[in-house]
Amino acid sequence: MAQSTRRMSRAGVAAIACLSLTLSPISPVGVALADTTYTKGVEATEGAKQVYTADTDALHWGINEMFRGKATAFEAADGARYDAEAKQFVFPYVFKDDAAKTVSYTGSVTILGECEDDADPARGTCKVDVTLTDPVVTVDPDGTSSVSATVHSTRDGAEWFGPETVELATLDFSGARFNNSDTDTTWVDVAATATDAAADNAFLGTGALENVEFTYPGETEAKQGIEISVEKYSAAKSDLSVGDMMETIEFDDGTVLQIADHYGIDAALFNAEHSESVSVTGIESIMVVADTATKTLYWIDDNNFIKTGVLGDDGNVTAIAEFAQLGETGHVTGFARQADGTLGVVLVPKYNTEPTYARIVEITPSGEKTVTELPSAKDLYPEIDDSGEYYSDEAYGLSFGDDRSLDALPDGTWIFNHDYEVTEGKGATPIHITPKADVKASLLTGAADLFADFQAVRGIYANGDIVAFYNARKESDADKHTVVGFYRYADGELTPIYTNTAAAEFEIIGGVGTDGDSLYILSSANKTLTALSAVDGTVQDSVVLDEATEIFKYSNTDYNNLISSGDNLIVTIPQDGSGYGDNHTKLATIAKTMSGTTGDSSVERVTVGEYDDETSYEPMVDGTVVAATVGTPAVAPAPTFDRVATDATETDSAPVGTEFGIAENVQGATVGVDGSVTLEAVESQVDTDVMVTVRVYYPDTTTDEYTVTFKVTAAADPVADTGKVFYGKDALTVTAGETGTVSPTFVTDDGDKDVPSATFVFEGDVPEGASIDENTGVVTYSPAVATDDVENVKIRVTFADASTQLTGVSLKAEAATPTYTEQVWYPDAINVAPGETATTTPKLGGIESGSEKKDIPENFSFKLIEDIAGVSIDAATGTITYAAPADADEQTIYPRVEVTFPSGKTQQTGPVINVKKDEPAESEIYVYYSTVIVDPGEEAVVTPEAATISPYTVVDMPAGTTFKFVDKDDEARPAGMTLDEDTGVVTFTPTEEQAGQSFFFHVQATYGDGTSAPRPGTGLVKVNEVATPVPETSSVYNLFYPNTDVTAGESVTSTPFADKADTDDIEKGEIPDGTTFELAAAGNPEGAVIDSETGVITYTPSADTETKNVAFSVNAEYSDGSTDSAIAVFLVSAAEQEADDNAMYTPVYANGEVEAGESAAVAPGFDMTDTDTVETTSAPAGTTFKFSGTPDAGFSIDATTGVVTYEAAEDAEDATVQAVVTVTYADGTEDEATILFEVKGAEDEAPAPSGLPSLLGLLTGGIMGLMTVGSLFSIFASIIHFLTAHVFGGLRLTSSFGNH
Repeated sequence: MAQSTRRMSRAGVAAIACLSLTLSPISPVGVALADTTYTKGVEATEGAKQVYTADTDALHWGINEMFRGKATAFEAADGARYDAEAKQFVFPYVFKDDAAKTVSYTGSVTILGECEDDADPARGTCKVDVTLTDPVVTVDPDGTSSVSATVHSTRDGAEWFGPETVELATLDFSGARFNNSDTDTTWVDVAATATDAAADNAFLGTGALENVEFTYPGETEAKQGIEISVEKYSAAKSDLSVGDMMETIEFDDGTVLQIADHYGIDAALFNAEHSESVSVTGIESIMVVADTATKTLYWIDDNNFIKTGVLGDDGNVTAIAEFAQLGETGHVTGFARQADGTLGVVLVPKYNTEPTYARIVEITPSGEKTVTELPSAKDLYPEIDDSGEYYSDEAYGLSFGDDRSLDALPDGTWIFNHDYEVTEGKGATPIHITPKADVKASLLTGAADLFADFQAVRGIYANGDIVAFYNARKESDADKHTVVGFYRYADGELTPIYTNTAAAEFEIIGGVGTDGDSLYILSSANKTLTALSAVDGTVQDSVVLDEATEIFKYSNTDYNNLISSGDNLIVTIPQDGSGYGDNHTKLATIAKTMSGTTGDSSVERVTVGEYDDETSYEPMVDGTVVAATVGTPAVAPAPTFDRVATDATETDSAPVGTEFGIAENVQGATVGVDGSVTLEAVESQVDTDVMVTVRVYYPDTTTDEYTVTFKVTAAADPVADTGKVFYGKDALTVTAGETGTVSPTFVTDDGDKDVPSATFVFEGDVPEGASIDENTGVVTYSPAVATDDVENVKIRVTFADASTQLTGVSLKAEAATPTYTEQVWYPDAINVAPGETATTTPKLGGIESGSEKKDIPENFSFKLIEDIAGVSIDAATGTITYAAPADADEQTIYPRVEVTFPSGKTQQTGPVINVKKDEPAESEIYVYYSTVIVDPGEEAVVTPEAATISPYTVVDMPAGTTFKFVDKDDEARPAGMTLDEDTGVVTFTPTEEQAGQSFFFHVQATYGDGTSAPRPGTGLVKVNEVATPVPETSSVYNLFYPNTDVTAGESVTSTPFADKADTDDIEKGEIPDGTTFELAAAGNPEGAVIDSETGVITYTPSADTETKNVAFSVNAEYSDGSTDSAIAVFLVSAAEQEADDNAMYTPVYANGEVEAGESAAVAPGFDMTDTDTVETTSAPAGTTFKFSGTPDAGFSIDATTGVVTYEAAEDAEDATVQAVVTVTYADGTEDEATILFEVKGAEDEAPAPSGLPSLLGLLTGGIMGLMTVGSLFSIFASIIHFLTAHVFGGLRLTSSFGNH
């Protein structure tokens, strides 16, 4: 029988989607009768929420295939749904009763079968009709559990059952799995068995049903049971010893590497089955980290090189290369690797090397190295007293031995653990190293309690967010304890999971580990592996490693971690024989099993999931009726889609893949791909409301509908008939190279209006540079060249109703108006006799001699300012014609001309007309004046120059030359302009009112020989618009002194410089003349004087001045009165202090030897204390010597040289005599030295024994000869103090002895 899945009617669903459930989930429906009128499961219940968010907790249950097979169709309502793909019914969570241990879910599902019309199944037409409503799960994993629901059913269409609550199935949690998250509990694989009542009334059949899975808020009380056991011991074993420092690494392919340090590096590789092992060669250090996927190893050799190589299955390490260099001056105390492959190395300084601080070196996989200085122990523990002579900074370990103190944290930072006695009895808290943060290291105080009592807790382990610390001690007395602690790391903090500061049950810890759910501790003494809960640290189980040998009873090094928690949990155990060197290791593979209900972190929440699209979405259309006009398409916008499951009303677009269609054909109606509806109304629809129903086809094949309404009116007159688009009667005139625009208006009978919505395009020929905005009709014209022709361009306007109009615009490109900066003037004077006519034509250009003179361009105009008899002018060219009357007297005429430039600017000028009856002789020498430009108030001085013109050559002004102004027009020459008639020099001082004007003048020269210049010399004074201010000197220069070095007690000078303020460079320029200097009156230190004219400062700091910077403030005044200031900085270095002589020298006397009756002399030597070698230099000048106290008879001393002489008596016997010498140096300090003479008696003639001297002899004759007993005692005391202070429990000669 074919099945279909349907939802009930959507009527009213959107309105009630946000309301709460109104019926009790575990009560009978009430007064409703069991018949075809019961609507649960086939209609949405009023007030019931119909859609829940996809992540809502839910119950999933397929019941069984027989039940589902009865259905022609599945119906669902009130939030429930049928998941056809999973073949499960889905009910949303609504309520939990902790006291009753019940969880309630909501919604109704119905199966309909054996219907009268399988294509349209409905209640009352089907024989099989079963509705399950509001299921309730009783959750008691340790007792009776069940699932119930309200049942309404018929199996024949005639007799009905319910609605009534029925226990559908009993539940068995014994094989179930669960997962407690932060907020929810999820159960899966819960077995269900049908009850008799369910078989009778819900037709579920009998026996086992399909498993139930469900999620609800809160955590379950059930706990997983953990059991661990030894799955197998390896068939293979290595030749290594667990008693040595050892590291165990498990690779992704199942192979296991063991590395041990037994007076050298030994290593072994076990295959994945642990059936074979091979020796490994090529590794040079116990400091090894690995990429477990590629089996790439990294280690640090004795030269502080990080090397890398690939481990092969045959035990050979190949492709060995140097990866990075750490430098020779540091000792490695930690080596670790981040998940991204970044390597971290902690280095502490070696004795007497640089740098003197600890640092962490980080190397990325690409080899990029970063070195970060780490804060000192004093920075981490301010309470430390670091002033002692033998204080050593141990925060990051010691500068000798092998330490495994560093590990990686999941956020890319590092953790370092080196427990030492910070202060009396107090241990060292682990350090969080954060190279990329502002604070480079800080204490992880969350673990401080574990280290409060110093117990040498130096084992460290990190895996994911689990961090552990431990030591390898025996619980031997009240003061020594086994210590272990596990913590969870997050956001730079440690939170305890399990801590034990006196863990006797884990005596001599050989390693720790974790696999996420459990924590593991290996007790060497007990040969026991214990599993603890990773949640609260409670004991889960333990297993004895019975094949381990007894060597486990002895203390082991903290370097070991014999547990590997890769894909398998593997423990390294010893397999040692009784003979020397008969040491081996084996691998124990640990099996972990769960008992009872199973906690499984991989179990995912059971949620409502996604409803079918027709249920999830509600198409929303604007309720406004869309106006439509016959002949004009009207568009109803696309619908938006509301997500029914939320309280808000969304305006999303349709789900991807949704399609739309017209449900029933409507004339003129179409639907777009986005669901928008277009109606092109016809006359028959005028004055009606046209309703168009659209069917929505969702991607999951469900459907929905929405309706839009159009109100249709008759068509209006075409827009084109209601007015005229007009661009104006005048042409748009644009200068070539510029841009102009013109906008249209819409001219109607009622006046000008905005142009209705339309598109605009040119038709026909269009001049270059013309364009039109197709939406606004704005015409833009940007001609490149001028044509001066008017071009008429046609424009087609198409209105929104498709009516059109043809209009046009006129365009004209004109030439640009030229601008000129030159002056117009008449270069030649007219000499005319009475009764004759003469002309003169103006030129454009400068009036200076030699400047270019151009013909007047087009578009200039000229006119006479006043009429003069006989004078006429050509208005276009400016040519002046003068017809002198026959009876004209000799005179000079000055016609004034106004010139108008094409730009509209005007200028006055004019020629000189000389009427002469008897033309005087003219010289070939001309007089010229230059153009002078001045500011208002500034005097202009214009000096004449004499020159001939063919060719132009400057010559000396002829002797006896006199000069006269020839311009008699007062307006042409401004008041105040003067002429020296002997020199020809013109002077003029313009006023502020004359700013921006130009003033011509004309001077006629008459030479000493009676000839005159061929024409008057013309000069021009131009006055600037605004006087250019002279900047103050202080704004032009920046005064500065360079920094100057000086030693305390000495003198030094510092010279100032002037830097130009308007440049980017700093120049050491000279100080402007006239500048004066002074030191600021207040605030300056003592010891300096300044030269007031040069600014040079002489500074003499006092002899006891410490190293520092000393600054002096200097004030300067420039010659223009402006001021400046500067700072002079002197870098003072403290004077070197000489050490006392007794601190610089150590006096030394070699042992002397003398026979009875003879004398011997020994001279002193002096050792320089600031070198590593022992010198025997002579005494410093001025040193004197004397005995300290009274020496034995026979001693004498030279007080100047220090030579000591001893004269032995004739009867002297074998003896050793000594004397103490007091040495007084030239600076008054003193020192002492001891001299010994070995006296040999007269009868002592036995030869000295052959062979090497005894050790005592070497000491007394060698070292003792150079050092006093007190000096040797001090050295030995220092060594003993250092060893006892830094090695817990006494000196440990090899690392394999561990901590006892």
